[in-house]
Amino acid sequence: MKKLLMIIASTMLLFGCYGISEPYQAERSLQTEENILSGQVYETESEVSVENCTVQSIEHQLNENEILIQNIIAREPLYLDNVGLSYYANRFVWWGDSHGFIRDTWEDPSEIDIEQLLYGYELEKFNFGYVIRFSEAYPDINLWPANEVVELVVSQGEAESFITQYVDVDIERLRESFFYDKEMQGYRFRVMDGLGFRSALGVNNVWKSGTYIVIEISVEFENIERYLLIETIDEDRFMFRAYVQLP
Repeated sequence: MKKLLMIIASTMLLFGCYGISEPYQAERSLQTEENILSGQVYETESEVSVENCTVQSIEHQLNENEILIQNIIAREPLYLDNVGLSYYANRFVWWGDSHGFIRDTWEDPSEIDIEQLLYGYELEKFNFGYVIRFSEAYPDINLWPANEVVELVVSQGEAESFITQYVDVDIERLRESFFYDKEMQGYRFRVMDGLGFRSALGVNNVWKSGTYIVIEISVEFENIERYLLIETIDEDRFMFRAYVQLP
C-alpha cells in the first residue's frame, strides 16, 4: 500500500497534480481587497497536499488596467434600469463591437488583434461613411457591379486618426496589416452592399470612478462575463483602455 501511494505521489508531481484545482480555486477567492489594490497578491503561492504531494501554483499576473478594473468593481455598481443599461450598451458596447474595438479580449492596446480592428473599420466606418461620400462625389462609378469586388483606398491619415481617437494602438502595428497598401499610403477596403450587424454582447452592470467607466458584459450563449474599461476624455470623446475576462 505504501509503495502504491509513493507511485501515485510521484506521478502527480510529474504532471503538476492535474485534477485537484478546486481547493486552489477556493483559496484564491479568499484574497483580500487590500492585497488586490496593492498589487501584492499576484504572486501568491497556494499549496495543495494530497498524501505526499505538495503543489505550488502561481496566480495569474494582473496588469495595471486589470488592477484598476478590480478596484472599481469592488464598489457598488450604478443603479440603472433597462433604459440606462441600453444607453451604455448602445454608446460603448455595441458601437465598440461593430467597429472592431472589443471583438476579442485584450488587457492592453498592444494586444489588440489588428486585423479584426481594421475589419471593424471596413465594416462600419468605411462602408457606412467613406463609400457613401465617394459615391456622392463620383455618381457615374458603379461601386456594386455584379459578381465583382470593388476596393477603395482610404488614406492612412484618415483611417489611423479615427482608430487612434478611440484606442491607443501603435500606428506601425496598423501598417503591418494586410489591409495596408504601402505604395498607395493607405488602407485598401472592400465595398460591400446589404450590410447589417447584430452584437451578441449585453450589459449587466456599470461602475463609474472619476473619468473611468467599467461595464460588465455578458456574451450571448456563453456563460462568461467580461469587463470593458473606458476612459472619458470629455463629453464627446472616450477611449477604450481594456477588455478583459478576469480570472
